Amino acid sequence: MSKAATLFAAISKSRLAEDPEAKWFADFHPFASRALDELTYRQFNYARLMGHKNQLARWLNKVLSLKYLNASFLHPFEIRFSTITRDSGLLNGYAVVRLAVAAVDSAFAELHNCRPPLLGCPPEKKVVQGARGKIVDVVYTIRPSREFVTEVKAASKRQSLAEDGRQLVDNSGAGQGG
Repeated sequence: MSKAATLFAAISKSRLAEDPEAKWFADFHPFASRALDELTYRQFNYARLMGHKNQLARWLNKVLSLKYLNASFLHPFEIRFSTITRDSGLLNGYAVVRLAVAAVDSAFAELHNCRPPLLGCPPEKKVVQGARGKIVDVVYTIRPSREFVTEVKAASKRQSLAEDGRQLVDNSGAGQGG
């Protein structure tokens, strides 16, 4: 087992019958444990992320969730095709730049059409061309959906409460009395 793997120990039914107080055990990588203990991770909509069929759409979802911290209708987010190519590593197999741009366009369409949507509308696209109309770069201007803005605000609130050392509120409904 590698050092990055999670150690997981299960309790069998017979062991649980013998000792009803027996517990399951999971030991995470030290960095994951530290992030969980100190609440320094960034929360995002995991169900939406895993609902994407396109790997590039999943990558863009994570990037937007981690970097678009001031998501609002008044603050659009700009990301360049060159940045996506460099940081994702998912477009290196395209021999023609126009096909890679089409793949990014398709990923953004998936972010707009998923439920709940991440983008409020398809991104504005400004193509930067060089000699003979060759695509040098593309600047995408993204506007968030209402649902995404709500999620970002909730994640920021949880993070600020954790930084302030206050107890986080459990909104799951479990254990709440009248």
